[in-house]
Amino acid sequence: RYRVENVEFIEMQGNFFTFETGEEMKLIVHSSSYGAHLLGNIQAGDTIEWIEFTVYDTFQGDLRAEAVVFSEITETLLEKIIAKTFSFPSNVTGNLNMPTTLEIFGVNYAEGPTVIELVWVSDDTDTIANDGTVTRPAPGEEDIDVEVTLTVVGTDIEKVFELSVVAMLEQAEVIYETGFEDFAKTSYALATIETNGVEWALSEVLRGTFDNDVKNGDAALRGRAPGFAEILQDFPNVVAISFYYSLTNFFDEGQGLLSVEISGDGGETWLEIMAPTSPPDTLTEVNITIDYAALDGINAGDSVRFRLVFTGQGTAVGNQTRINVDDFVIYGN
Repeated sequence: RYRVENVEFIEMQGNFFTFETGEEMKLIVHSSSYGAHLLGNIQAGDTIEWIEFTVYDTFQGDLRAEAVVFSEITETLLEKIIAKTFSFPSNVTGNLNMPTTLEIFGVNYAEGPTVIELVWVSDDTDTIANDGTVTRPAPGEEDIDVEVTLTVVGTDIEKVFELSVVAMLEQAEVIYETGFEDFAKTSYALATIETNGVEWALSEVLRGTFDNDVKNGDAALRGRAPGFAEILQDFPNVVAISFYYSLTNFFDEGQGLLSVEISGDGGETWLEIMAPTSPPDTLTEVNITIDYAALDGINAGDSVRFRLVFTGQGTAVGNQTRINVDDFVIYGN
């Protein structure tokens, strides 16, 4: 069993962290087993106070480590993790993921995740409750601005979210909807499928039917980073879209982000209409009113299409980032 101090991070090589030990030998650590808390949060030249490990073998003169334990998370690192974990759209249409604890994996393999206590305070609990439950204004009413403050217990970390809760839509006509129940796709490879009469291109996205997929009915999309689900048809006079999303219930979920984009030129260029957002851990409805005044080159009445983009926090990709999406609806007038 070894312990090295003041360990300098050099680079990521695929899924491996590479550290300089100061002993003219590099330390190689597999990120899928150890150090998940560092993914996307550490840069070349950063120093970790100490690392304990068992030598698994040597590879080209470098040490490959197992049973790795890192020094405790610093407040600077924790602040980065908090910033990447909690990202909300500025225009809120559904419940928010505001848990009272955050589990951080990768610090100590033997003790399990580091549990961080969180406190959320909304300045308008009638609109956004402290547990993330959102009550939207009625159709025709003004949107409501709400400030939500996140405090990390036992630290000086505080993060303030300036949010606008969007009023409910006036009744609009459904011009397309799918629950992703009517096609087969069991791999993440790029493929074109048809659901409810419309073709979609799915990359790193499949039809999830497992018990650990969070869904209405028998199936939902299951996407992971870096992936997308793109509608391959244009729709005129679109006023809004809606869908449900959630983290999956697989053991490694929790680092995925979902954004939504719109195109007015057949998919040549895309504009973001929902920023990358970490979903809750239960199916939650998202409603997006299309604000054409904010879209450069796309006007009300133009034919448009949409795509869902799956990304990860920091450098997280693959199964660590899995998200379910269900019941996608396009509204028009």
